[in-house]
Amino acid sequence: MTRKIIRTDAAPAPVGPYNQTIVASGEMVFVAGQFSIDPRVGHLVYTDRF
Repeated sequence: MTRKIIRTDAAPAPVGPYNQTIVASGEMVFVAGQFSIDPRVGHLVYTDRF
């Protein structure tokens, strides 16, 4: 199985030893969940509204 790791500076960096996205065998895409971090200040953004 081939794997390609995809990373972008347009999203916050993962908090921990995670990759943002992995494409496996060119068919499957695995994405990591993201906390709502404001990339301008690096702080967690919290709201109870959806």
